[in-house]
Amino acid sequence: MLLQESITAAGIIDGHIVAIASASARTQRYANIAVNTLEAWRNQGISSAATSLVATHLQKAGQVPVWSTGIDNYASQRVAEKLGFSREGARTYLIPRLKQTQHT
Repeated sequence: MLLQESITAAGIIDGHIVAIASASARTQRYANIAVNTLEAWRNQGISSAATSLVATHLQKAGQVPVWSTGIDNYASQRVAEKLGFSREGARTYLIPRLKQTQHT
Protein backbone atom coordinates (compact mmCIF):
# COMPACT_ATOMS: atom_id res chain seq x y z
CA MET A 1 0.00 0.00 0.00
CA LEU A 2 2.86 2.36 0.84
CA LEU A 3 4.36 1.96 -2.63
CA GLN A 4 1.00 2.33 -4.34
CA GLU A 5 0.08 5.55 -2.55
CA SER A 6 3.42 7.34 -2.46
CA ILE A 7 4.41 10.14 -4.82
CA THR A 8 8.05 9.98 -5.90
CA ALA A 9 10.39 11.91 -8.19
CA ALA A 10 14.05 11.16 -8.75
CA GLY A 11 17.12 12.78 -10.21
CA ILE A 12 18.77 10.29 -12.56
CA ILE A 13 22.28 10.80 -13.90
CA ASP A 14 23.80 8.28 -16.34
CA GLY A 15 21.08 5.79 -15.48
CA HIS A 16 21.63 6.01 -11.70
CA ILE A 17 19.31 7.55 -9.13
CA VAL A 18 21.29 10.30 -7.38
CA ALA A 19 18.42 12.07 -5.60
CA ILE A 20 14.94 11.09 -4.58
CA ALA A 21 11.99 12.99 -3.14
CA SER A 22 8.86 11.22 -2.00
CA ALA A 23 5.68 11.73 -0.05
CA SER A 24 4.50 8.52 1.50
CA ALA A 25 3.15 9.54 4.91
CA ARG A 26 -0.05 11.05 3.57
CA THR A 27 -3.32 11.97 5.19
CA GLN A 28 -6.36 13.43 3.49
CA ARG A 29 -4.97 16.95 3.99
CA TYR A 30 -1.19 16.67 4.57
CA ALA A 31 1.72 14.81 2.99
CA ASN A 32 5.19 14.61 4.50
CA ILE A 33 8.02 14.93 1.98
CA ALA A 34 11.27 13.03 2.46
CA VAL A 35 14.38 13.86 0.41
CA ASN A 36 17.70 12.10 0.00
CA THR A 37 20.61 12.99 -2.30
CA LEU A 38 23.90 11.16 -2.74
CA GLU A 39 26.70 13.27 -1.29
CA ALA A 40 28.55 13.67 -4.60
CA TRP A 41 25.43 15.19 -6.18
CA ARG A 42 24.45 17.68 -3.47
CA ASN A 43 24.33 21.45 -4.05
CA GLN A 44 23.42 21.03 -7.71
CA GLY A 45 19.66 21.62 -7.49
CA ILE A 46 18.74 18.01 -8.19
CA SER A 47 16.88 17.40 -4.94
CA SER A 48 15.18 20.79 -5.27
CA ALA A 49 13.89 19.85 -8.72
CA ALA A 50 12.63 16.44 -7.59
CA THR A 51 10.99 17.93 -4.49
CA SER A 52 9.34 20.66 -6.54
CA LEU A 53 7.71 18.01 -8.74
CA VAL A 54 6.40 16.11 -5.71
CA ALA A 55 5.14 19.26 -3.95
CA THR A 56 3.39 20.51 -7.10
CA HIS A 57 1.66 17.15 -7.58
CA LEU A 58 0.50 17.15 -3.95
CA GLN A 59 -0.86 20.69 -4.19
CA LYS A 60 -2.77 19.86 -7.37
CA ALA A 61 -4.27 16.89 -5.50
CA GLY A 62 -5.46 19.26 -2.75
CA GLN A 63 -2.88 18.25 -0.17
CA VAL A 64 -0.51 20.42 1.83
CA PRO A 65 3.14 19.36 1.47
CA VAL A 66 4.97 19.23 4.81
CA TRP A 67 8.76 19.20 5.21
CA SER A 68 10.29 17.72 8.36
CA THR A 69 13.96 18.05 9.18
CA GLY A 70 16.30 17.87 12.11
CA ILE A 71 17.10 21.13 13.87
CA ASP A 72 20.73 20.90 12.74
CA ASN A 73 20.11 19.74 9.16
CA TYR A 74 20.84 23.11 7.60
CA ALA A 75 21.19 21.74 4.07
CA SER A 76 17.67 20.29 4.21
CA GLN A 77 16.33 23.54 5.65
CA ARG A 78 17.95 25.54 2.82
CA VAL A 79 16.32 23.35 0.18
CA ALA A 80 12.93 23.68 1.89
CA GLU A 81 13.24 27.48 2.13
CA LYS A 82 14.37 27.67 -1.51
CA LEU A 83 11.12 25.92 -2.46
CA GLY A 84 8.94 28.26 -0.40
CA PHE A 85 8.46 26.24 2.78
CA SER A 86 8.44 28.24 6.00
CA ARG A 87 8.93 27.22 9.61
CA GLU A 88 5.56 26.73 11.28
CA GLY A 89 6.50 25.02 14.50
CA ALA A 90 8.80 22.54 16.13
CA ARG A 91 8.47 18.94 17.21
CA THR A 92 10.31 16.85 19.70
CA TYR A 93 11.32 13.41 18.56
CA LEU A 94 11.84 10.71 21.16
CA ILE A 95 14.36 8.11 20.09
CA PRO A 96 15.09 4.94 22.08
CA ARG A 97 18.51 4.89 23.71
CA LEU A 98 20.81 1.99 23.19
CA LYS A 99 21.66 0.26 26.42
CA GLN A 100 25.20 1.03 27.48
CA THR A 101 27.32 -1.84 28.64
CA GLN A 102 29.00 -1.51 32.00
CA HIS A 103 32.75 -1.98 32.06
CA THR A 104 34.25 -3.46 35.22
